[in-house]
Amino acid sequence: MVDNCSEGNDAQALREQFGDYIHLIQNDRNYGYTGGNNIGIRYVLPTSDPGYLLMLNNDVIVAPDFLNHLVDAAEADASIGIVGPKVYYYGFPRHLQTAGARVNMWTGQAPSIGSRQIDAGQYDRQQPSVSVSALPEQRLPAAVKSAEECQ
Repeated sequence: MVDNCSEGNDAQALREQFGDYIHLIQNDRNYGYTGGNNIGIRYVLPTSDPGYLLMLNNDVIVAPDFLNHLVDAAEADASIGIVGPKVYYYGFPRHLQTAGARVNMWTGQAPSIGSRQIDAGQYDRQQPSVSVSALPEQRLPAAVKSAEECQ
């Protein structure tokens, strides 16, 4: 788990609740979303052999079975490299934030699919796209440092 220099006492709460069950990396500053992810990935790959990596922010709410669906989709086709669910706006649970993204391999841009649309099932089938987000039910805490330590 990576603390990307967030505020609060979540790191202490995580240590008290999970002890040595988790490895907590506390960054000295906020490296941004991708920077924090990359720090975690660089730690875990040489030290273990995970079948999968999950990138999940501390403010994401997930359905209890979200991970089963993602793993099932990944294992259904060996050519799949990344899986991601539909993501909804917190205050508007029927409005899609994204249903993935189509990557333009020439420009590197990845415009979001379905953004701000009402979910009427139009993206319920698997489609070639890329997303590394998670579906907005349980609040997951993040590890933290105080703001003074990170400045």
